[in-house]
Amino acid sequence: MWFGVDRDDWFCPGYGNNWSDFTWTTVAVETSSSPQVLLRHKYDLEPGYDYAYLQVRPAGDLSAAWTQLADFTGTSSCISENFPIPQAVLNAAEVNGVSTLDVRLLMESDSGWSAEDGSYCGIGWWLDEVSVTNISVSGVDDLPGLGETARLDAPRPNPFNPSTVLRYHLPAGASQVSLRIFDQRGLLVRELETAMEAGWQETRWDGRDAAGNRMASGLYFARLNVDGVSSIQKMALVK
Repeated sequence: MWFGVDRDDWFCPGYGNNWSDFTWTTVAVETSSSPQVLLRHKYDLEPGYDYAYLQVRPAGDLSAAWTQLADFTGTSSCISENFPIPQAVLNAAEVNGVSTLDVRLLMESDSGWSAEDGSYCGIGWWLDEVSVTNISVSGVDDLPGLGETARLDAPRPNPFNPSTVLRYHLPAGASQVSLRIFDQRGLLVRELETAMEAGWQETRWDGRDAAGNRMASGLYFARLNVDGVSSIQKMALVK
């Protein structure tokens, strides 16, 4: 992963002002095993103005607060660093000895022009490798309560305009199923109709909210909840 932009018409490669971008993944770890996040990365960020962050939170709740494990500013050559996951976060996400967590990589830049901040020109944040120790299960399909059959596939197409198809698989005996769309702030945009039959199902989101209004371009999140356990997919609406 690299956050930055190459500019042929500028005197050096760099990133824009007033930028904010992120990516995340969901992992399940053994609560009692002192898990850590390993980053192999380098960065060149305007000191004291632009920052990169490593954050975690309990998975499945888009309104949950992110806990910051580390922040970076200034310049660093390629290094490997380990960051322990706080026990309080693990306990908040724990079910039967397993904690299911969202791990987020976030970069934010200030709104002022670089010339106003000392003519600083940086490349951004480069990540070559990210790993989490003491993983208990291999992926979203194996999260507690989902077994091997409950699944939310990546939206297709993605990015999309004007609509995208959300395909999901339900286990036999599922009693409570919901599929909701949220914006980047974690606000509910729309709840989509879902089937209750076991097996593969699909539904289409047309990029509109519950009132029928077209949503603005940006990142959105589809959250499938099956009997209290959630999985999330990110999608981009472009116009």
